[in-house]
Amino acid sequence: MLALLSSAVLAAGWMLGAGHHARFRGELRTIADQAALRVRAFVEARLDVTYGLRADWRAIGGLDHAAFKRRMRALQIRYPGYQALNWINRDHVIQWITPWVGNEGALGFDLDEHPFAAPLLRAAEDTEDLVLSSPMILLQGGWGFVGYLRLGDGPNDEAGLLNVVFRAQPVLRAALAEGLPLDMSYAFSDGDVPLTRVGVPVEDAVEAYAEVRRILVADRMWTLRMTPSAVRVAEVTGPEEWLPVAVGLVLSVGIAALIAVGQWRQAMLRDSEQKYRNIVDAMNEGIWILDAEGGTRFVNLPMARMLGYSSRQMLGRTFDEFVDTSDPTGVTRQLRTTTPERRPMFELDLVRKDGTPVQTVVSVKPFIDDGGRFVGAQALVTDVTERKRLEAQLRHSQKMEAVGRLAGGIAHDFNNLTTGILCACHLLEHELVSQPDLLPLVDDINKCGERAAGLTQQLLAFSRQQVLRPKVLNPGEALEEASRMLRGRIRVDVDFQLHVFPDQPAQHS
Repeated sequence: MLALLSSAVLAAGWMLGAGHHARFRGELRTIADQAALRVRAFVEARLDVTYGLRADWRAIGGLDHAAFKRRMRALQIRYPGYQALNWINRDHVIQWITPWVGNEGALGFDLDEHPFAAPLLRAAEDTEDLVLSSPMILLQGGWGFVGYLRLGDGPNDEAGLLNVVFRAQPVLRAALAEGLPLDMSYAFSDGDVPLTRVGVPVEDAVEAYAEVRRILVADRMWTLRMTPSAVRVAEVTGPEEWLPVAVGLVLSVGIAALIAVGQWRQAMLRDSEQKYRNIVDAMNEGIWILDAEGGTRFVNLPMARMLGYSSRQMLGRTFDEFVDTSDPTGVTRQLRTTTPERRPMFELDLVRKDGTPVQTVVSVKPFIDDGGRFVGAQALVTDVTERKRLEAQLRHSQKMEAVGRLAGGIAHDFNNLTTGILCACHLLEHELVSQPDLLPLVDDINKCGERAAGLTQQLLAFSRQQVLRPKVLNPGEALEEASRMLRGRIRVDVDFQLHVFPDQPAQHS
């Protein structure tokens, strides 16, 4: 009995220690998740502020130096973490800089001479998006990263560019300053390039408890490696807990295996999400997810490219902004009236970023909550602009083919008529040999019949898509022939005169 009681006490102690250890692991995961989210939100908020500065600049039409300085200082107080906010002229020279103290060396610097900044500047001049650099050695000293945003409407605009500078350690220290324990080592890197480390030294941390997180900042992927200090680990694995932990070693291995399985499942979930995104972005059709108010919640890469935007530029904008119709709200109403049983498919003209229309076919799937309310929709958008153009060409070619067949039929019938007219003219010439004064009239009828026969040949050539054969024509003789027919048909009170130059060169007809 004593042995059983001892075993029960030891098992209870082991379970208590194992539970304490598992809670500690859970705390570390939570802290790492919070740190990753806070860093991303901290940096993204400052990048979004940069877009707001550009919008204000364009609305005002330019800022003087004093106004620029006041505005930048206010932003740096409200959003700590900026090393500097600079204005760069169109020649890529830093003209204004805030704050001046600590950044004196950057003022007047020609960034075309900087091996890393020059290509980023050229890239920023060709896009409306903010271009963020990889980690680099700053002009102010130390590691950091910079962003460039074109202020004007075009690459050659006089407005130049706005330049934001972040020194890595102060930015990340400010991001982690509130609510997160500092007895951790937070090491950040961009690819293989280390950014900075915040917290306790690496040598004072326990690597076995490291938590790794990937952070998407703008278009770059950072890595956070968080490890607790040895003092914090000792609070969980102190001498008083070694006995139950040793007794429950087998179960501890089991818990570690469960944790490993959980991490494996999380990794599988991330892989599945990445595969899903790859499949969605590899589709030929665009996918557009809207909320209940018609705002854009998600677009895949083909949808953004179809309209000439980036996915980030379309987020938050309403569906009506991209519709090429006099009543875009009618399209939104049609989306809201969809039901799971009624999924409309309709043609819709959208507008690209450059103003050109895009003809599409849209299939809508509504999102309905448990209360039967419309909470959003998913639209599958297919670009049919090229197909519409080919259909129009096909219809035109079919019309031309029908016209050709009609012309061929008319030409055959007309050719039979002109053959009878010409034969009758030849017979009439033989009958009127004794009346020479009537022969010119017969000659006119014969020439008209020959012209009609020539027109018939042209119609036949058109219907058969044959190449017309040109012949040498003397304009003077053609006019003389036409004038003889006209003289017998105009009124006597009309004076008709024809003057033909004898040396007029022949023309092709």
